[in-house]
Amino acid sequence: MKKENGVLTDVGNEDLELLKNNPQEFWEDVTEIGDRAFSESDIREIEIPNSVTQIGSYAFAYCNNLTKVKLPKYLDKIPEDCFLRCSNLQEINIPDSVEEIGDFAFSNTRALKSINLPESLKNIDFCAFFYSGLVEINLPDSVVEIQSCAFEKCHNLTKINFPDGAEIVKVTSNDPYILRDNENLKTLEISTNTRFLEEDFFRCDYIDTLIVHGQVTKDLVDNLSKTNLDLSKFKYCYPINMGRDGCMYSTTMLEIPDQKENNTDELTK
Repeated sequence: MKKENGVLTDVGNEDLELLKNNPQEFWEDVTEIGDRAFSESDIREIEIPNSVTQIGSYAFAYCNNLTKVKLPKYLDKIPEDCFLRCSNLQEINIPDSVEEIGDFAFSNTRALKSINLPESLKNIDFCAFFYSGLVEINLPDSVVEIQSCAFEKCHNLTKINFPDGAEIVKVTSNDPYILRDNENLKTLEISTNTRFLEEDFFRCDYIDTLIVHGQVTKDLVDNLSKTNLDLSKFKYCYPINMGRDGCMYSTTMLEIPDQKENNTDELTK
């Protein structure tokens, strides 16, 4: 391995023994992990000290044995391709300082079933979680931009919750959708104030439940209609308590006990 001006690069398998037995010496004087520093190595777990404030692209790409990562708390970005094809990655923390997750950062992390996205997060870039193993995604209120293909081909994904009151911008590329080929994605959860500022967000033919927290208004329906989501297949269900006050759309009418029937035929603004 090399250390130059605080930047760690070229970590080989022979260096992993030092990391395991004497991490203090391994990380001495390191403030940045350089591009491809650990790429294709046999590393299994890593705890990066808080003295590291920047990580380069492809830093852990193709580390097929990597299962657990603890990131330092002062990162502002997880760079492009950082954990690309870490096929056995199961556990990672995203620090409260992170504002951006770069292109392909967690692409092809098929063992990654869950991830906590911090309230600091603003941008989720192109194909950030493409073909990951995520089962459920809860986007924080801070998110303002989601780029194309961000969650495409997440075959285990069953539910995604968009933030309350956020105005989500999709950055269009040659492939315009942020969700596509998610055959197990059944539930989309939003709030009255969620706004999608561009068209063709979704290509999800499998969604059968749309949960709206708050009043279902004409403005909301008009906005959702632009996203390529087929609202014609949903039927209105009565307001129910979802932990927050909410309404639900579903392809099958649900029997909601102890609720008064809602006789409103039209959505009101």
